[in-house]
Amino acid sequence: MLWKFATLYRAVHFLPTAFYHLQLETGTKKGSPWRRCHRTKRDFQVRDVLGRVVDYDSEMPLVFIVNVDRIHWNLFRVQLEPTPLLQLFEPMGKLASRSGISYRSVPRTVIEWLDVCYPQHKGWLERTVSAITKKQQVSGFDCGVACLLYADKCGRGQSGQEINDEIDQEAITSFRKQLQLQLEQ
Repeated sequence: MLWKFATLYRAVHFLPTAFYHLQLETGTKKGSPWRRCHRTKRDFQVRDVLGRVVDYDSEMPLVFIVNVDRIHWNLFRVQLEPTPLLQLFEPMGKLASRSGISYRSVPRTVIEWLDVCYPQHKGWLERTVSAITKKQQVSGFDCGVACLLYADKCGRGQSGQEINDEIDQEAITSFRKQLQLQLEQ
């Protein structure tokens, strides 16, 4: 599906689902501790699902999905203009007790990668916002479908607020049915 979105919405880099686990997690564990602390953009050469190299000097948004603890899916969007933000699309919404974003919600390696590759916008943890503020996923199994729906909306250029306002469990269920029909064809 990400490939389909990438072909439809070419102004966005959709990164492969394996991007986080195979490139960021594995890549940051390799090498000596000194080397890990002195990474450069060259250490993070990334291609999107269409094979296009991500140009870190470009303002093109990046969208990627992370499987959190191998049990739950979240979508992230790196938006560089007008204000650089890392948007977290968590289908379960923002926890009422959460006053800010922490490494519990955003993997540390994502922040380290952004700090290295976009040094002009240091402090990515402070630039991270919950795009989804209300619980949208009521079922216990639709987080992946919700993330694909978020990816489609991000590709269309919708703001986090628009996505937050438009989506609910009914929209997620409807999108899942559309996906099923497409896969059956």
